[in-house]
Amino acid sequence: MYDASIEPSEWPVFLKKLSDVQGGASIGMVAHNSADNSGKLSYSVLCDPIWQMKYEDHLSEADVFVERLKHVQNETGVWQGCELIDDAELVGSEFYTDWLSPQDLFHTVHCVAMRGEQLVVTLGAGRPQSAGHFNQSELQVWELLIPHIRRSVQIQKLNADLTAARNVMDGGLSRRSVGLILTTGDGAIADINGFADQILAEDDGLTLRAGKLVVDKKREQDRLDILLRSAANIVVTDPNAGGGFLNVSRRSGREPYKVLVTPALGGMPFFDRKYPAAAVYLLDPEKDIELNLRELQQLFDLTYTESTVAASIIKGMDVNETATTLRISSNTVRTHLKRVFAKTGTKKQSQLVLKILSTLP
Repeated sequence: MYDASIEPSEWPVFLKKLSDVQGGASIGMVAHNSADNSGKLSYSVLCDPIWQMKYEDHLSEADVFVERLKHVQNETGVWQGCELIDDAELVGSEFYTDWLSPQDLFHTVHCVAMRGEQLVVTLGAGRPQSAGHFNQSELQVWELLIPHIRRSVQIQKLNADLTAARNVMDGGLSRRSVGLILTTGDGAIADINGFADQILAEDDGLTLRAGKLVVDKKREQDRLDILLRSAANIVVTDPNAGGGFLNVSRRSGREPYKVLVTPALGGMPFFDRKYPAAAVYLLDPEKDIELNLRELQQLFDLTYTESTVAASIIKGMDVNETATTLRISSNTVRTHLKRVFAKTGTKKQSQLVLKILSTLP
């Protein structure tokens, strides 16, 4: 099981062994996204691929067990199907008629492997009505394994998040001329990508000294310090809590750098969540970010205006600058930005930047 957390292809090996001690039950791990009510059989054994495709195509929306598991109070519990839904109600459901019954599945057992804001991962087993309910010794196996299943799934997700975040740091952001610096709560540099390294090496109003980000002008440095502390939630009463925008003057007289400071914890899973951290995005207006608006619209189902608002935010513009550029009101920009957050499954500008730049090809 723990091998599977590092190498996901090992999950079927574990599930097959679990199936063997459950009387040859069909077992599957389902990842269900509440945002669009979609589901995927991530790993399974003794489940025909055709039925896996049918589940993912449309039957995941009818999965009565996942729907009930979303609302259980005891997340570490084990439930037989009849404890989640009455047998008579189950037989009358679309899920039973179109998915369980054709596979000769009736008796089931379920547990919650992971629960997030929108993602719920469950593990379930099913077998024919003739095989009878899962007995006490079989359920005890589940009770014994659940803490380890949950831990393994969490490790796997952390590893996946780490890989995705590192790819963004080293690839997507640098490739699109976006610098990213990650700081601890006291402003010390924790990580930096290649494009940010180039900007700091130029020492043109923005540089690195004694392991910290330094700005030439005191007024701008004071503003940066406030944004870093507020983004890292050190000064929770600060009116700028959550970070913000800053223009950094350059000694060369070129256009000021655009700096966006945001909380980093939501989008940077390789930070220990016990400690606050901030993300600093650096943009050089003279090196335009290449963003394909049509791709944005297609990938996230954005309207043209929503895609232009998203692109402006990613390029370091604040709400007012975006409003001026697009010739619309600030309130209209905020309305579109809320819709962009909803459609991309993000809540903060840092998450939006990571989501879009790591998704675009």
